[in-house]
Amino acid sequence: MLALAGGLGVVGIAGTAFLTNIVTLAILMVLANRLIWPGLPWGRWEALPAIRTIRTMRTMLAESWPLMMSLLLQALFPGVNTLLLQYFHSDIAVGWYGAGRKWVDALNVVPAFFTIAVFPVVSRLATDDRAGLNRSYRLAVKLLVMVAFPVAMAVTLLATPLVGVLSGSQFLPQGAQILRILIWSILFGWVNSLTNYVLIALDRQRYVLVASAIRVVFTIGVNLLFVGSFGYIASAWILVGGELLLVILFHIEMHRQLGAFDWHFMKGPLAAGLVMAAVGWGVSRFHVSLALVVSMVVYLGALILFRAFTPEEWALFSSLMPARLRNAIPAGWR
Repeated sequence: MLALAGGLGVVGIAGTAFLTNIVTLAILMVLANRLIWPGLPWGRWEALPAIRTIRTMRTMLAESWPLMMSLLLQALFPGVNTLLLQYFHSDIAVGWYGAGRKWVDALNVVPAFFTIAVFPVVSRLATDDRAGLNRSYRLAVKLLVMVAFPVAMAVTLLATPLVGVLSGSQFLPQGAQILRILIWSILFGWVNSLTNYVLIALDRQRYVLVASAIRVVFTIGVNLLFVGSFGYIASAWILVGGELLLVILFHIEMHRQLGAFDWHFMKGPLAAGLVMAAVGWGVSRFHVSLALVVSMVVYLGALILFRAFTPEEWALFSSLMPARLRNAIPAGWR
């Protein structure tokens, strides 16, 4: 903000990025010195500890390079659509697409923060309790999808004003059309964000790399087939399809690692989400704001009606609810 207010422009932003990374490096080195390196003999070189350190570093590199490459491919995945859209069409189409993607990129901080929060627990369970990891993973997926559904519905209904706020009216209506498609990718993308790190905790980062590479190849191939003819609409649907493909690939490996694994536990949230989407779409034909309110109320009711949570999950969440709200929920719906 200071760089922009001072009139430094793009160069100032680049400089602040550099400065921020230097400050972050300094903070991390201080923490490492306190938590990882205490007692390390910095003042003298010893042959045997040095050899052991080199061996450890080689092991760390061998284990971690697939993770680095998979993260690179995951970052490349949405960029492929933009590059090929620009190649087949124009900068204008890329602008429309970018205007729709802004909100999706912003909302993707939700699974990122969620994953960081649960990763220590996931790592411990992956080593000590695979059955517990299975239960925890299923509950985490359920929570992410239950949040993603109403978010996707709200963004779909409000796509036009949302794009107008961030990008301006010159990107309408195309930007809103793209956003209405892209936002539904979070149903799969948020789950992928979690599953990605669960597989890493299971020491399956090489599989994550292969799955990420398959998705990029799929994205390139399908873009080459359809974007030239169908433009930015095809590009948006391809991104959704790429996230769905990764869900399938990740599920295959999760099934191998954790044994019998199915998605029946998601019947309640999925049914509630479909009911909400149908009601919201129907009411939006008459009034968008009313559709937003009605669809959210219907969704909450459908979650209870379809018993989205198991009795064990209800016992966990009820302990966190205010007594008045807990007592207001009929016992038969818990």
